[in-house]
Amino acid sequence: MRSDAPLVVSFLILLNQARNARHVIHPKLSPRTGGDRTTGERQGLARTLGAILVCAASLSALPAQAQDSGTAEALFKRGLQELDAGRLEGACPLLAESFRIDSRPGTLFTLAECEAQAGKLASAIAHYSDYLQLFSRMPPDQRLRQQGREKIAHAQVSRLAPLVPQLIILLPANAPEGTRVRRDDVVLQRPSLGLPLPVDPGEHVITTQGPDGAIRSIRVSIAQGETKRVVLAVDASPPAAAVPGAATQRKPDAPSTDRAPLDRSRSQSLSGQRIWSLVLGGLALEGLAIGAVSGAMAWDKKQIISRECSGNVCSQEGKDAGSSAHALGTVSTLTFGVGLAALAGAIVLWTTDRPATETKVGSVRFQPTVASDGHAGMLGVRGGF
Repeated sequence: MRSDAPLVVSFLILLNQARNARHVIHPKLSPRTGGDRTTGERQGLARTLGAILVCAASLSALPAQAQDSGTAEALFKRGLQELDAGRLEGACPLLAESFRIDSRPGTLFTLAECEAQAGKLASAIAHYSDYLQLFSRMPPDQRLRQQGREKIAHAQVSRLAPLVPQLIILLPANAPEGTRVRRDDVVLQRPSLGLPLPVDPGEHVITTQGPDGAIRSIRVSIAQGETKRVVLAVDASPPAAAVPGAATQRKPDAPSTDRAPLDRSRSQSLSGQRIWSLVLGGLALEGLAIGAVSGAMAWDKKQIISRECSGNVCSQEGKDAGSSAHALGTVSTLTFGVGLAALAGAIVLWTTDRPATETKVGSVRFQPTVASDGHAGMLGVRGGF
């Protein structure tokens, strides 16, 4: 069991530091010095708040981690029961799922043992090798807890290696470019073709898919220690080309209706530029909303300052309100600026994007305009139908 107490303690310490440093938000009202804080102190507060967020995120993930560990433990126990009973077809999938959820070395070793007994030699060797890799990175105390499993893994790899069958899969020389090959659930890229690859004894399904989408499957059986070479059959003929002049076989008096739907389907798809404009539009709405809320809160704090302050003398409530008003005003200004800039960018990106299939007849045209007299500027959009 992993203890999370140090993480909780760290979170509480950081939270206390942030509470003690809260007066840094508005340095002119600091009761300790009455002067500006240094940049280093502000950066220290920012680092403290960042660490708090990290700790909070880690703490929120603890229940899910505990639940996953419990699920993996239940799967491992059930898989071990099936293994002890000799029901290997049920034991190995349970152990594999347990290791997928919680990657523990002991689970990986037990999975390799199950696969070795089930005759899945290539899978067993791969998992024994993975276990040995994990073992090599373990600290000395954790190695002792493995109770000599690494010796068993080394011995099993040496014993099973000569028995693993090798399957060589080849594409014919005239196979079209882009033909995909899959062995069971594994996609084989070009570099893997023509090489002897270790597989488990038994039957395997090899699938090819050509550029035209046509799929062919064959079944190949292979025994222990066997090396088999399989040349796949694919259709080397290119896809049928369109017959020239076929489009002119329509009746002369029949109106053409197949072009407009094609253009509409193309225009419905969003280009990358318009997708970015939508993203900026969402950011603009969020920035303007936050700016409006924080501005309203700052205005409320100003009412308290007017009531609690006389000249340069303020009550403690007035000082606190001043600190909050300053921070909220800064947030409102920044978020409004970001929101307006994002809105302008969204408008420009949306209106300047012209799909290649757009026609001038019956289309809507927009053009961004920018004007300035040296002191003020204006951003706008003009267009027509």
